[in-house]
Amino acid sequence: MRPGEASILSTKVVWMQKSVYLLKSQIPNGILDITNQRAVYTRTHGPKVSFALEKADILTVAPRGGVSVVIQTRDGRSITLNTVPAKNTLQAFEKMGVKVLS
Repeated sequence: MRPGEASILSTKVVWMQKSVYLLKSQIPNGILDITNQRAVYTRTHGPKVSFALEKADILTVAPRGGVSVVIQTRDGRSITLNTVPAKNTLQAFEKMGVKVLS
């Protein structure tokens, strides 16, 4: 963590980069850490992928279904994460100061 950074939530997530995965081992699993400054995904299983988004880079966060949240970035990317319960993740983004859609 950086100076002045405070943890809001750390939760297990599945990062759904594709709609269909042929092998379970190809599905990226990891930890999403949400702080007052950024959201960081760290891989624990699956392909070597990760991301770190500064608060200013996140345009909106919205629920999708009962277990997914979708992060829209200012550069046009859409990141779908499955997490249970999604409500806690949405509340953490709201606490971070990001616009959360309903």
